[in-house]
Amino acid sequence: MRHCVIGLVPDLICGFSQKSGIYMFSKALIESLDQLESQARFVLFIPRSEAVNFSHLSSRFTIVRIPRFFTSDFWNIIWHLAVLPCLARYHRVEALHLFAGNRRLSLFPPQRTLATVHDIYHYNQIKLYGLPRFLYFRFVICGLLRRQVNLHAVSASTATDLHQLLGIPTTSIHVIQNVCDRGRFDHRDRDIDRERPLADLVEAAPGSPYFLYVSSLDHPRKNHVVLIRAYERVLQVCPQAPFLVFVGPDFSSSEVIHEAIRRSPAADRLLSLGYVTDQQLGALYRQAFAFVHASSFEGFGYPLVEAMSFGLPVLCSDIPVFREIAGDAPLYFDPRRSENIAAKMLALMSDGTLRERCIATSLQMARSAAQRSNAPLLLDLYHRIAARQHRGAARRGL
Repeated sequence: MRHCVIGLVPDLICGFSQKSGIYMFSKALIESLDQLESQARFVLFIPRSEAVNFSHLSSRFTIVRIPRFFTSDFWNIIWHLAVLPCLARYHRVEALHLFAGNRRLSLFPPQRTLATVHDIYHYNQIKLYGLPRFLYFRFVICGLLRRQVNLHAVSASTATDLHQLLGIPTTSIHVIQNVCDRGRFDHRDRDIDRERPLADLVEAAPGSPYFLYVSSLDHPRKNHVVLIRAYERVLQVCPQAPFLVFVGPDFSSSEVIHEAIRRSPAADRLLSLGYVTDQQLGALYRQAFAFVHASSFEGFGYPLVEAMSFGLPVLCSDIPVFREIAGDAPLYFDPRRSENIAAKMLALMSDGTLRERCIATSLQMARSAAQRSNAPLLLDLYHRIAARQHRGAARRGL
């Protein structure tokens, strides 16, 4: 396979201490590409503050540091649209991979660009993040997505949305599922300044089992408030039910979730732990009674896959992408109906045979998922994109 130069533009603007699903996709893919045998060379465009987290990469990686000025929302958009194409040409990039095409796209030639799309839930959700973001997504991002000829969807569900909602041809969409980096929980987190003893995190429930929900506090999409109402129903039937623990940083309208916790009659059995390190999260997974994912819309769902890898019984929203990635492993519920969520939580608590079956199917799905790797498939896409440009240049006599 011929030598080529690949530009990588991960979505790391949130920073190491606010690890989103897209952040985890970005970091895991970069690490995996570094481990593959390939003649490709990579140019990695990352914020200056993140460079230390990738200093161990091999000599095949050239790191281009983005000044802090360009990491704010508005100037980061400008950087992607206008500055990135110039930098990519300067570094002789032949194929440019934008890791978060549903947030940021570029005016680099679309024939030489691969854009990963994790979800497009902004498409018709004007109330979620306000009018300016809605207009930016609906007219800027959706317009640029329609220009792309190489799109990577992280699930078949996202691919279907791209085709049905935006009219993008299926021939332009490559479905390559995300993979769970289970090994990240087995190493001490580099962000040691935020390390807290696990006992401090769950001090309100020492030794008690708990339902665990790992997600940014994003209202209303992540559905925390409906889950709280469901949990209140559970406590009416079983006052000593396992605690309900939320893990994840504040995001959109998170104050609504905090207020719902504060006002809830179940407040003394509800814990919101905020951001935790990988080491802490691994410990929380290991000690949980069960995992709950109540989101009303997702493009993939890393925490669901992670929970299954720890052998947790899982309960989750009955949405297409969860059916796609988790199969028969979870107990599914209607995320709009608190009484349906409560019924599934109570069923798992009262039926030991059901819980054992859920654990077995979780482990089975996790073993199947562990055999997948997205890095070789994406590397092959990079080479195909670069090769098409060389063939086109040859035909034009360049």
